[in-house]
Amino acid sequence: MALDSLPTRVPVRVAANPFENMHKMLLPRDVYPNSLGAALIACGEYVYAYYRPNGVQPFYVGKGRNARVLAHWKNAVKRKSTVKDSVRAHELEIQRILKRGKIPHISLLAYNLEESNESRHAVAERVLQDAFGIQSVLEKTPGGERLADRPAALLQKREDSAKRRPLSLEAVVARYSERPEIDREDLEGKASSWGASILLVGLSETYHSAYQSSQIREMARMYWNLRKFENTSLPGLKKGKSVLLAWTSKLSGAPVIVGAWRLRGSKATYHWASKRYSFPATDDIALRKEMLGLRLSGTGKNWQGPNIIQPATFVR
Repeated sequence: MALDSLPTRVPVRVAANPFENMHKMLLPRDVYPNSLGAALIACGEYVYAYYRPNGVQPFYVGKGRNARVLAHWKNAVKRKSTVKDSVRAHELEIQRILKRGKIPHISLLAYNLEESNESRHAVAERVLQDAFGIQSVLEKTPGGERLADRPAALLQKREDSAKRRPLSLEAVVARYSERPEIDREDLEGKASSWGASILLVGLSETYHSAYQSSQIREMARMYWNLRKFENTSLPGLKKGKSVLLAWTSKLSGAPVIVGAWRLRGSKATYHWASKRYSFPATDDIALRKEMLGLRLSGTGKNWQGPNIIQPATFVR
């Protein structure tokens, strides 16, 4: 199936009545693999937050287990109310996001709480710090307390909660779901079915489990040294259709795909000073759903550096 024939449900332009065309808006099942449900069960009791796209402050925070985190999204899409009816503010905000052709960013700020040895006060403190990006926290020391500046979770590292870092729903899928393992031959088969070259890149120190998909996309599309492919697969990447896939081993130790986008290889920019390429990349909901959370065979060492995988029709 050609890449541009992959089905996507694109939300329509905002109508005068914000409740019109509800059936056109994306549901969670359109965005995430079916394995998300089982992955959420594995997260036990959790605290979650809804963010606007590219936002750093949540507009809704709740608690629950299983698929509770998705209930507000589903309610916002299915609600048939009129403007005069009473509508929960967070559901209306979700509607606005969906009608702009975007999706809300959702993170689990704390999870497996029933197994945690933390006090309720410690959990509440950690959740609030992660939710609002607090960087200055008080550290207890033998001589009292001191003010310590630590990067907030959304800015990359929070070593005080390294084992319980916030998880985006994409990270939940990648960490907890039992999706199939694929190898290079499988990727070559997908490249052939799409009629598209694949640029596969690994994200190590740059990846954080709380990052939004747009942030991961910016890391994955930028500044790759592809000189070793100049006389082989790079020409194929720069012509026709292309796909960008990003993986990391930081979630569970095994390499897993954490993002997938369409890649406009023919629009690549070559940076002479660094001798590296950057590529425009755009969202593709169906492609993302198909690839998110798939395991790569072997260890991360098998996939180090950028890899270009071509369909058989491109191979000379």
